[in-house]
Amino acid sequence: QFVIGCQKTSNISEFEANKLFDLIDYFSGYGFNRSHSAAYALITYRTAYLKANYPVEFMCALLSSEKDNTEKVVEYVKEAELMGIKILPPSINTSIAAFDVVGERVIDYGLLAIKNVGGLAIESLVKERLSNGSYQSLFDFCNRVDLRLNNRKVVESLIRCGAMDCFQISRSRMFAVVDRALELGTKAQQEKESGQMSFFSMTDQSGGFNKNTDTIPDVPEWPQAQVLAYEKELLGFYLSGHPLDRYKHEIEEFSDCTTKSIKKVIDGQEVKIVAILKAVKLTTTKKTGERMAILRFEDIQGELEAVVFPSSYVNVVNYLKEGLVVIVKGKASLKDDVPKLIVSDIKGIDEVYKLIRAINVDVSEFGVENLDKIKFKLARFPGKIPVYLQLDTKNYKSVQIMVGRELFVSPSEVLIDEIKGLVGEKHFRVVI
Repeated sequence: QFVIGCQKTSNISEFEANKLFDLIDYFSGYGFNRSHSAAYALITYRTAYLKANYPVEFMCALLSSEKDNTEKVVEYVKEAELMGIKILPPSINTSIAAFDVVGERVIDYGLLAIKNVGGLAIESLVKERLSNGSYQSLFDFCNRVDLRLNNRKVVESLIRCGAMDCFQISRSRMFAVVDRALELGTKAQQEKESGQMSFFSMTDQSGGFNKNTDTIPDVPEWPQAQVLAYEKELLGFYLSGHPLDRYKHEIEEFSDCTTKSIKKVIDGQEVKIVAILKAVKLTTTKKTGERMAILRFEDIQGELEAVVFPSSYVNVVNYLKEGLVVIVKGKASLKDDVPKLIVSDIKGIDEVYKLIRAINVDVSEFGVENLDKIKFKLARFPGKIPVYLQLDTKNYKSVQIMVGRELFVSPSEVLIDEIKGLVGEKHFRVVI
């Protein structure tokens, strides 16, 4: 129809008309008309102006607008931190329902962004705090707030995410007395409603539980992994740290990519990522019924989906355990909007040093007179992994010389740190 119209109204050939239509059709996939573009341009300009001139207020409003979308909250928290804005953890004694600007470059976390804590519960606890002062303990909290709204699930969630850390008692200890605190709080509120007065209420408006920390059992704090898992579950991100923090050395040394930087590599490029295996879905191919897996990895910068095809499945099946910290190797797939990883190999983080096949040390700027220092370091870690020294000679710009077998090493974090301390990080490389 377009081609016929072109021929009737102009001298455009059928070939040119088809070519023109193909361009219009392609452009329609992403093009806007002028009025639409102008409206968006104005919004974009205003938004950019606010972010540039009122960054803290802008990010605070953005976080509040997406408080129910955990994924967006996580994204904006990371963006705020990159902008030099500090996000304070949630606290029942300082936070309000929405995110709030509380300093020059400081935002207080909004309580409404905590999962399992509803708006009515937050409204009641904030109102009580503003009327009668900060909460002094878990018992004081349960005695004063409306427990019909702040039920067990709400209280447990507030403890788990760290919103009650202001009481300066470990989360595990508070969690151990939730039942007792709720029981006493419910009893006190029922007595108050019925007009009864307890012995404590005659002398203490809080029911005698302001400082009642001696009734809390001395139980050990939860393992760090569990503390972080609760924070991730309820806030969408890790507040007290990250499970991979202890592996910073391995990440720097053995990975060449992250879940974020994979977007910038070439499609099909082989990459190595140190990450936590967050989710495992085992399945089979439709044609042959062979085993394969769909995985989800998480590192400090985000998450990434990965696919294990049957050709690699047998080699990695022993490492397909949720929560395991691994080094995963594969090819980047950037064909879709969301990058994926086609897995070729997976190894546990504890095995990472066993993957090293050789060590390269550039001593061209180090000076031949200092080679004895390197020799001394290598001799302290005898093993079977070869070490290659790279240096300049009169005849060649750069040559590699393998050290004698008596100086082959057993790689470890200590060895790597000591060699780097001598030659500098940029002159040291492992081959895996």
